Amino acid sequence: MFVARSKKMPLRDAGSVLLPVEFSPAEVEDQLARVTHSQAFRGSALLQQFLRYITEKTVAGHASEINEYSIATQVFGRAPDFNPSVDTIVRTQAYRLRQKLSDYYESEGRADAILIAIPKGHYVPSFSAREVSEAPAPVEQDFVARRPSRGWWILPLTTAAAFLLGALFSLLFHREKVQSAEVPATDLFWTSFLRSDKEPIVAYTNPLYLADGYGDLFVFRKGVSGDRGALADPETTRRVLNDRNVPPGEPLYFADDVTGVSDLLAALSVQNAITRAGGKPMFKRGRLLTTYDLETHNVVFIGSPFVNEVMDDLPNRPRFLFTRNDANHRLWSARIEDTAHARNAPEFYSIERAPESGTIVSDYAIITGLPGLKPNRRILILAGLTTSGTAAAARCASSPEDLLAMQHRLPGAHGTWPPYFEFLLKVQLNRGLDVVSWRTIAAHY
Repeated sequence: MFVARSKKMPLRDAGSVLLPVEFSPAEVEDQLARVTHSQAFRGSALLQQFLRYITEKTVAGHASEINEYSIATQVFGRAPDFNPSVDTIVRTQAYRLRQKLSDYYESEGRADAILIAIPKGHYVPSFSAREVSEAPAPVEQDFVARRPSRGWWILPLTTAAAFLLGALFSLLFHREKVQSAEVPATDLFWTSFLRSDKEPIVAYTNPLYLADGYGDLFVFRKGVSGDRGALADPETTRRVLNDRNVPPGEPLYFADDVTGVSDLLAALSVQNAITRAGGKPMFKRGRLLTTYDLETHNVVFIGSPFVNEVMDDLPNRPRFLFTRNDANHRLWSARIEDTAHARNAPEFYSIERAPESGTIVSDYAIITGLPGLKPNRRILILAGLTTSGTAAAARCASSPEDLLAMQHRLPGAHGTWPPYFEFLLKVQLNRGLDVVSWRTIAAHY
């Protein structure tokens, strides 16, 4: 087993930071590479960037430049007007980073010589040496039959008494321990959802297209449907190809085998969260979901109601509604309407694009819990204006820190989540697609 040294080590000056004399900047950077390329950090690009930023700053002698504002703007892409009292992104991610480091050193990093840690309440990392703690070799003994001494009965009696006292102590304080135990936020959220149904349906999006013989896809309006590969009728074909550069008479076929990459990542996040909470999710294409499914199962909707059309028939209308900003339903024309917005708050939330390039820089998403069609059924909606927003909503619903922050907003929610709640998220994107971060900007419950 490796343990941190207790003795004080001589230090080397590295600018404004003192490093243990055993560690050169190259050694620390090598350890940083070990950590960021580990299985524990795989898929956590933001945490990798976070750790790399504060470590490289420290090794370069610029630890004094590390603070909440610099991390928010340099690592998480926050605007210059970042306000840490409103946006808790740095504190939230620092908590996650400490957890990841702990996971790494308990598994893959057990044999690492350098321990990188981030003390609570600070963002400047510390570096300490670890050494092998050799357990003493077992002593070989010759077992010789001996006559029991006169006090042979004392040890068994003492052991039995200790056992009985321990059992009594456990019985007296068991209830108190159970009540004071801290339940992880993700477990509380998903076990509340699974309480009436351990096998919920996860309804993922699969929009219906028309495809030509070359594989090009054409979106069309509601009202016509067909199974994959079926030939579209001439009237539908004419309407879809109207004003499009397609040869006359080109046959079109129904195709519903396309699901967005971010929607698939969202489904994976939900599957992992439900499985960890002891559930067994069933997956079904949103277009095939029926009223019977909603009556017999709890349902998680992944994606907007523009694709999961059965959501239009839900009896409970949420506060945050998906609407269109364009009569022709053009690409990225969807918006989220706050039907009960305050006087000085926005009524509509639409995607935001960079003025120079037009690249999407911000998306909006919702996490909404609604009562189901039966008294013991529940519905959860994870949806964004684009598939990136949907992925962010699913990741948020799988994040202990975010769920804990949302739970604190709920009045009187102790030990369970209510059947109704709504959260609106703003999602920052990189290169128009990749989720960088998200934060709650409005809530209703």
